[in-house]
Amino acid sequence: MFETLIWTLHDCWAFTGICHYFYDCDHYKSQCGNCPFLHSEKEKDLSYKVWKKKQKYYKHLNLHIVTPSKWLGEAAKQSVLFSKFSVTVIPNPIDTELFSPGDKQESCTILNIDSNKIYILYGAMNAVTDKNKGFVKLLKALKIYAEKYNTSNVNILVLGASEPIQEFDISIPIQYLGTITEDNKMVAAYRAASLMIVPSLSENLSNAIMESLSCATPVLAFNIGGHSDMIDHQQNGYLAEPFSPESMAEGINWCLKNNKSGVLSNNARQKVLENFTEEIVGKRYLEVYKRVMKK
Repeated sequence: MFETLIWTLHDCWAFTGICHYFYDCDHYKSQCGNCPFLHSEKEKDLSYKVWKKKQKYYKHLNLHIVTPSKWLGEAAKQSVLFSKFSVTVIPNPIDTELFSPGDKQESCTILNIDSNKIYILYGAMNAVTDKNKGFVKLLKALKIYAEKYNTSNVNILVLGASEPIQEFDISIPIQYLGTITEDNKMVAAYRAASLMIVPSLSENLSNAIMESLSCATPVLAFNIGGHSDMIDHQQNGYLAEPFSPESMAEGINWCLKNNKSGVLSNNARQKVLENFTEEIVGKRYLEVYKRVMKK
């Protein structure tokens, strides 16, 4: 019997031919080839060849798969490559002492922004240029929101990008924080915001969502991937219909309107404390290792 290797996945690459996210493609459930991402009509294209190599190597392994989200776990189970392996869902942990609630005014001072404004935060690596992060969807949603509701005191904070050359056709002011590497400024951005929006088109278990919730800032995102593992709809945020800017615009209004008493913020922090602390996640990994060692 081969020793068991515990492998934590962070995207879909391990059980597909070549893609990290498969979007609408379901070839991974049977056999890769005719890859839509390669615009290929060949059965034995690059995705097929890589898929076959993985199949060859996995045949000699005894794996126990860990995925941070239920969505990724279900996808792994449905794949041919991982169908014979056990899959356990264990979320990523977060430092709840670092990512914690704090004073908005102090946070705005750190960021050099007006504390009297209502801030909606959007942040990602390559926030404006990475299509998967959904910046275009966000802009459409904000435009719809601005046409229907009063946005005179609302500003958008963009974390992870400097101000682009082009201007966007949107009436709500956008402030670009650039790439932030200091922990105190990162936390300040979450604390300064009344709402975090994560409009990604595909995600496993978003760090941005977890960090925002841990700072007691509600989150709005499309109901995809692992988002529902963290966001309880209309409890600590809002799950919008994929990939509808109209639904996202309604979510913005709902969250800002229904958190005046701080109930969404309290629920957001509590969700993290009950599910994603380093201690909780560490114990769940320990349980997996003990279970594997008994086999």
